[in-house]
Amino acid sequence: MKRLILLLFITYSALGISQDKFCKGWEQGYKDAFEIQNELLGITPICPIAGIHQKSYQAGYNLGYSKANEKLKVPNVVIVHTKNKSFCDGWEQGYKTTLKENNKFIGIIPICPIHSQKENKYTIGYKKGIEKALKTIN
Repeated sequence: MKRLILLLFITYSALGISQDKFCKGWEQGYKDAFEIQNELLGITPICPIAGIHQKSYQAGYNLGYSKANEKLKVPNVVIVHTKNKSFCDGWEQGYKTTLKENNKFIGIIPICPIHSQKENKYTIGYKKGIEKALKTIN
């Protein structure tokens, strides 16, 4: 009986830890989507239960970002959240990705634009890189 209780406790603890990573990603992804659209975020919705293969921070981030975009009625683009990456890293990746998706030659990537400290987030840079690439294409 003690072994059974110990086994259940260990299993429950492991599930809680993976759910915690997922929920932290969910919350950050949801917040970032609102921030990018310059919308006021009230309370972040309760984190859903992670699916079988969705236990990571990244999976939570992508789902939160996606759900926020649905609420904001914004076309959904999955953005990879990477810690310690800057606006300029996002700018470059967004620019390259957009050109690749439109079958355009990448060539030399323009210099990262000046941005405020408040905007120094990968996701904001990614969006601005997409916008610049679309202007280049058109």
